[in-house]
Amino acid sequence: MPAPAWEDIGAFLRLQDFAVAAQHRPGGNGAPREVVGIFDDPVEVAAFNAGRGARRRGEFEIETPVPTFRLKADDAVGIQRLDTLTVDGRVWDVLAVKTDGHGMATVELGARHD
Repeated sequence: MPAPAWEDIGAFLRLQDFAVAAQHRPGGNGAPREVVGIFDDPVEVAAFNAGRGARRRGEFEIETPVPTFRLKADDAVGIQRLDTLTVDGRVWDVLAVKTDGHGMATVELGARHD
């Protein structure tokens, strides 16, 4: 489904505002191409579960969100698992690419281990 005509997705992806340029390399070693998007590298969060009933007492949960790079879905075409994305000089492995059906895509990233 295309983005509504009144919605300019590109307005959120200007380099002078929130967006950054990144280098996409197919397979990690292919010819690079520049893509523009919004990079988010959240911090790991650990939360203790004090217990909700006898069966859950003493358990804890760890939430580990992954770094993401959001860009136009059209620009995400060709990005796939095992490619790399270099953002601010750091190389990331592409774990998954998910489109939202409204013109945007989210690339989930993982730390590169060579």
